[in-house]
Amino acid sequence: MEPILKGVLKEELERASRNLFVYNEKLKDYPQGKLVTKRRKNNYVNYLVYREGNKVKSDYVKKVEIDDIQILIAKRNDIKNQIKLLKQQINDLEKILKVNKNRNAEKI
Repeated sequence: MEPILKGVLKEELERASRNLFVYNEKLKDYPQGKLVTKRRKNNYVNYLVYREGNKVKSDYVKKVEIDDIQILIAKRNDIKNQIKLLKQQINDLEKILKVNKNRNAEKI
């Protein structure tokens, strides 16, 4: 592989790794879990349901806060999708660089 192309791939790998770290830090700012509506007698009550270790926790969500929580959960899901794509990209780049490293070793 040409040294220029190899350098570009290494830079891309570093960029993806930095972005992965940044996205993982951003993920901590958003609520985890799902918004669930349950019926209690004649009323409907909203809860944010999430896991904490092996336990499932439910936090009451006021009607006024539902839209805000839904937006935050959607943003968290978008960030999780970005993290998934970045992990795949990092995996692919590492494979490419590793394969070319092995090929260069065989030529010697």
